[in-house]
Amino acid sequence: ETPQPALAARTPSPEPAAAAPEAPRPAVRSAPFQSPAPAATPRPGPASPAVPRGSFLAALVAAGYGNLSVDEIINLKNAGVTAQFLTGINQAGWGKLSPQEIIDLSNRGVNPEYIRKIKEAGIRDLTLKDVMDMASLGVRSETIQEIHALGFGPYTAKQAIQFAQFGLRTDLFRALKDAGLGNTAPGDIVEAHTVGLTARDLREAKQYGPNLTLKQILKLKMAGVI
Repeated sequence: ETPQPALAARTPSPEPAAAAPEAPRPAVRSAPFQSPAPAATPRPGPASPAVPRGSFLAALVAAGYGNLSVDEIINLKNAGVTAQFLTGINQAGWGKLSPQEIIDLSNRGVNPEYIRKIKEAGIRDLTLKDVMDMASLGVRSETIQEIHALGFGPYTAKQAIQFAQFGLRTDLFRALKDAGLGNTAPGDIVEAHTVGLTARDLREAKQYGPNLTLKQILKLKMAGVI
């Protein structure tokens, strides 16, 4: 009777082997995921080349240039004028420019955003040539707009260029306004910047003599009094 329990202890060992056939089933499920991925990518391909082909001519029509000659269209394209540039020019608030004006702007590197902002800055008697000159000489539309917002001007393009060439900042204009000198002539403002007049100098001079003019303050500055 003692060997029989030993045989009974060996009989459960085949049971783990019976569970082995179930293992391959998950591997069969993963196989279908390999096929769908490449099939989705080719569909957008044929549609994309059609967009750049018609975009330039479509932009010309949208900007009001649907009656240009073939030579004018080619000249615009050869000058590097893009559909985006045409769209920006059309939205810059300058009305309809001639093809040559568009080419000149492109050749001078003046982008539509600058054209729009410099117009919004409120420069007096502004022309498209002024815009190109100011862009090439580094006039910042934001600076001119801030100066005008302080109550100075409105200045011409020539005056704006002079301010940029001398490196004038809005701080000086703000200091002049705070000192009650908001009607100062552009040339005197340039001179004040040249001699290094600061807001502190203006406060010190005005504390001594509230009615001092800017020219008198400049004399005091150049004499080393302030």
